[in-house]
Amino acid sequence: MINLSSIDIIEYLDTVGIQYTMHGKNVSQNWIGIQCPFCDDKSNHLGINIKSKAFSCFKCGTKGNIIKLVQELEHINWIQALNNLQQFSKTVIQFNEKITAVSNSFPKMNKLGKVHKEYLSNRGLDPDFMEKKYALKSGANFTKYQTRLIIPFFEKKRMISFTSRDVSNSIEPKYLHPSRDEVILVPKDLIFNIDSVKNSCIVTEGCFDVFKIGDGAVALSGTKYTQRQVSLLSNIERVFILFDPEPMAQKQAGRLCKELSFLTHSEVILLDIDRDPGDMTASEVKELRKELGL
Repeated sequence: MINLSSIDIIEYLDTVGIQYTMHGKNVSQNWIGIQCPFCDDKSNHLGINIKSKAFSCFKCGTKGNIIKLVQELEHINWIQALNNLQQFSKTVIQFNEKITAVSNSFPKMNKLGKVHKEYLSNRGLDPDFMEKKYALKSGANFTKYQTRLIIPFFEKKRMISFTSRDVSNSIEPKYLHPSRDEVILVPKDLIFNIDSVKNSCIVTEGCFDVFKIGDGAVALSGTKYTQRQVSLLSNIERVFILFDPEPMAQKQAGRLCKELSFLTHSEVILLDIDRDPGDMTASEVKELRKELGL
């Protein structure tokens, strides 16, 4: 997988012989302008963001990430575009090789114990359903995860990471992420529950928000996000951002929405209740899903 933000877009354009402008008419600061291949543009209306590598044509409105643009410029498919861009990326993760190399490094995990099921029940969740639905585990005794609920992260149906939550409510931090040598990718480079998404998704802060909302809801492991997470979200047709109501969380939601707006349809949504998404009632969740068409 390529970290899109690491691509040297100037080197790519120079190599394939595409003319571009970095200043002047139709070019904003931190953007590069080229003629849009999606319309009859003759004056560099298509802007490419230097940082995120998102593009948007200010004439025809077409937008997306750099892979989509390369497909159109070179008339090739998604895989070919990805392969062509690898030589211009400073950081490339050999995903399949990495899985083989570290797939046995996950810490030992057990089935949910009584204390873990009680914790889920106290949070209004069915522990047996949750264990099966999300492949929840418990940390093994005599490890740093022994008091913790293990929440696996899957991508393309493969477990490649996890996070953990203390169920005793007495140990800090409440959430403990694994070290890089324990997983394939750390949680902040992944999106929890991404495999359940079809055409639309609700982006939340944490796994327990997802547990309450169900399929189509995903989590970023906090309000801060990485460019890989932005890249994953850019492939979804409609993205609804539902963070906690606190001012700082809402500020981050606005930033993410703005960045995604150059890539796909994005909206920040606010609940009529002054509670976190994970505290919604079943009827509130049902109404939200119906309103958003999930």
